[in-house]
Amino acid sequence: TRRITRLNNDIRKAKLNATLQLTARGVPFIYYGEEIGMTQHSLPMKTSTDPLAMKYSWIPQILINFYRKITGESINRLECRTPMQWNTSPNAGFCDSNVEPWIPVTDSYKDRNVEKETLNPDSLLNCYKRLLDLRQKYPALNSGTLNLLDIGDNSDWIVGYSRSIELRENLQILHIYLNFSKEQIAFQPISPISKFLFSTYIKIDNRNLNYLKLKSFEGIIVLLK
Repeated sequence: TRRITRLNNDIRKAKLNATLQLTARGVPFIYYGEEIGMTQHSLPMKTSTDPLAMKYSWIPQILINFYRKITGESINRLECRTPMQWNTSPNAGFCDSNVEPWIPVTDSYKDRNVEKETLNPDSLLNCYKRLLDLRQKYPALNSGTLNLLDIGDNSDWIVGYSRSIELRENLQILHIYLNFSKEQIAFQPISPISKFLFSTYIKIDNRNLNYLKLKSFEGIIVLLK
């Protein structure tokens, strides 16, 4: 099942998820379309060419839909393998309009496509781009150590961790704070902040570096002094 569908199609949560994925240790994997918020399709089991779906094609579609609703899972794997959504043209720009794609595009292609999101600075696509740029600029994000931070009373909702690395006798330390609450949460940072680097909300001007306020489902990255 596509990630945005698991997140109830909430772009704020998708950006927060991307921030966790691209700042934690390990090699991040981005499934095609994830960066623009492509949604899970809903396709009839009986017409599917997916071997797994064909095996269970005898199950009534109403039961398949019920299973999908209560578990969030799909037996038909073609539902997350739909054509990449490039623009608003027929077939989402994946192929010519006179060509029928192997799998039909989702209904979301007119709002979720590369062309449209490229032009929107606050889009999910540009959030991914900003995070990937930071991974290139700050080695601590791709090669540094990771240590969890004690957020105190806010630890039920906020996950905080540091990424650090030694660079030619200089220590580069970044702190990442992720608010998994639907409410705004304010707290004092663990250590003095030198620079505010990133927020999942595009506008980050006039932030108080001595007293942080995280909006609902907001993720931020800061550089320490």
